[in-house]
Amino acid sequence: MDVARTDAAQREHPAQWVGPQPSRVGLTAVLTIGTMGMMICGVQPVLLGSLVMDHRLSTAALGWATTAEFMTLALGIWIAATFWKPTHLRARVALAALLALGADCLVSGEHGTGILINRSLAGLPEGVLVWVTGCMVARSPTPARMAAIFLTLQNVSQFIFAAIVPATLMHWYGTDSGFLALAATAALALVAAPFAPPSFVALPAPSKDRAGRAGYTPATVACLLCVFLISASSIGLFAYLEPLGAQAHLDAVTIGYAVSIVLAASTLGSALAATAAARLPYYSVFVTSMLVQAVVLLVFAAMPQALWFLVAAALFGFFWLFFLPFQVPMAIEADPTRRIAVVLPGAQLLGAGAGPLLISSFVTDTDARGALLVCWCCFLIAFVIATFRHFRYRLSHVPRATPDDRCL
Repeated sequence: MDVARTDAAQREHPAQWVGPQPSRVGLTAVLTIGTMGMMICGVQPVLLGSLVMDHRLSTAALGWATTAEFMTLALGIWIAATFWKPTHLRARVALAALLALGADCLVSGEHGTGILINRSLAGLPEGVLVWVTGCMVARSPTPARMAAIFLTLQNVSQFIFAAIVPATLMHWYGTDSGFLALAATAALALVAAPFAPPSFVALPAPSKDRAGRAGYTPATVACLLCVFLISASSIGLFAYLEPLGAQAHLDAVTIGYAVSIVLAASTLGSALAATAAARLPYYSVFVTSMLVQAVVLLVFAAMPQALWFLVAAALFGFFWLFFLPFQVPMAIEADPTRRIAVVLPGAQLLGAGAGPLLISSFVTDTDARGALLVCWCCFLIAFVIATFRHFRYRLSHVPRATPDDRCL
């Protein structure tokens, strides 16, 4: 099917797959591949923190290694989406999985700069794995639901890894065994590669770029900036939850409960999004989420007692990941060709890497409330951008392809 026929078919039947629908085996394989590519994002504190405890990585280098891998993971997604056609997917997944597996194994014996370089390079093949799943999500008839399923799989798999590996392998055999376990997740992506679809149909090219590159317009740049700011504020707030709790005079046990509640509530939020995404308009979810997060920031700023701190943490976690899948239909509204939807995880990862780094300039050892101000500003700017974009789209009356009228 050529690009013109794909575009026409999508406009006539927006609630269908763009191109052939993957089999259940193929769909499962692609979700597995992307989930393994994102594994490091949820287990970095466990693995890199263990390297700090072993004096193989300084505390300052920990932050740089974390940010570098987020950035190169996003770069891997962007490079693949910009310069590759969605063909030869099995071979590309196999090569990327092998490179990620090799990088994870080579952490053994490395120190300092070697670890920083290792994790920076590991992000590139991990990004390729995520790109493959992003290609499928963008072609789904209900992309928000597919993104929510992908997100839920990430949360559950990362939770299982973080709960089991440190208490077993890393406890028995040391830090390097944790990275070998991470290498095993890359091996799982390698095993899934032969079951993935060999290719996806090409998405419609922007009218000014029939060569097939992603087109960046004011609308798409605004959408990516909005996603970047939301991710930066969310990850930044989560990163500084512990100092905020300490400043509110909560004990270590309560702060630990708060972190666990955020993770549990976020998983519940993404799971609920998977069931409700096809029936809810993204902008209504967006406004609700922004309002709730604004209230959460006010509660944290008041330095509340334990109960209210935990309630605010639960609301933050739930709406953080409940809204995340709805960013896909937001991107498709900005770019009906769906090309920007493929690189959306890259913008989310860039924000995740930049958020804590940005906030670090506004907090001190005795006052972490500067983090709340930064998060509030990011949420406000994102709200203004998204609202302006959405109502401009609605008032334009220009026919556009949509992933599912119910999502928009």
